[in-house]
Amino acid sequence: MPDSHREEDVPVVPETETVAIDRDPPMRPPKIGPYSILRQISQGNFTSVFLAESSELPPEQVAIKLLHCRATPEVVDWFEEIARLMATLVHPHILPGHAFADDEGHAYVAMPCIDAADFWKDIARRRMLECTLLCQVVNQIAEALEYAHGRNVIHGNLHPKHILLDRQHRVRLIGFGEIGPRLPPGIPVGNPHFLAPEQIRGETAVPATDIYALSEVAYFGLCGSLPFAGDAGIMSLLELKRASAPPSIRKRRPDLPTPVGEVLQRGMAIQPRHRFASAKEFAHAFQDAVQRPTEDQ
Repeated sequence: MPDSHREEDVPVVPETETVAIDRDPPMRPPKIGPYSILRQISQGNFTSVFLAESSELPPEQVAIKLLHCRATPEVVDWFEEIARLMATLVHPHILPGHAFADDEGHAYVAMPCIDAADFWKDIARRRMLECTLLCQVVNQIAEALEYAHGRNVIHGNLHPKHILLDRQHRVRLIGFGEIGPRLPPGIPVGNPHFLAPEQIRGETAVPATDIYALSEVAYFGLCGSLPFAGDAGIMSLLELKRASAPPSIRKRRPDLPTPVGEVLQRGMAIQPRHRFASAKEFAHAFQDAVQRPTEDQ
């Protein structure tokens, strides 16, 4: 998974900004199961992802999602549950996961390693995505979410680093169900910029929760910044998102047709019942809106 360098003036929030929780330091064992660890790709609240190579001939490179050391039984059970869930999702826009394994206390899942960069890095490089291409990306994400929702699976943690794009901008989603075990009430886990209001209120995620996050992804793709990006601290941000409608995107992109702002406002409505009925409905409305002529055309 090749890395892209972020340009200094890209108006995005730090990609590592998440709600702070206690966690073990990154761990890089030289070998786990039949795989030799090559390098670390990313680190999350509960897991780290490594590039690894199998000992079989010919050797195969895979991505190993490794649970942080000294995990509690609750976290291990959660991790195994996620692995089993991912094994049930077979869709061209969802990256498959192999079976859960445990090697001398190191719980891990092996996944295919694809030549792709996450959406965050793609936007950091471009500053924004051309509308036709963005619509293609949004449609693919919506297809994957519809498939998962039809199987009663909610992503719950959709954000740009969980959207992988290959060189042809084909989407592979990762991170389903990875919010993690619950912390004390009032402390949601995940990227605060992509939590829906109901998650901040401590309510159960529903399909409309993913529609909220997809709307934020579309907003991010259009202007290279997040709806609630700013200097406010995390708790202030969460309170703002919990009770406030997002600012109109036309304040940042006045060249966009008016319906684009209307679609995004509905997609990010505070109450789930006021959003679109499905991810596909949002994607279709979004594509129709960005293709409308602007007022001065």
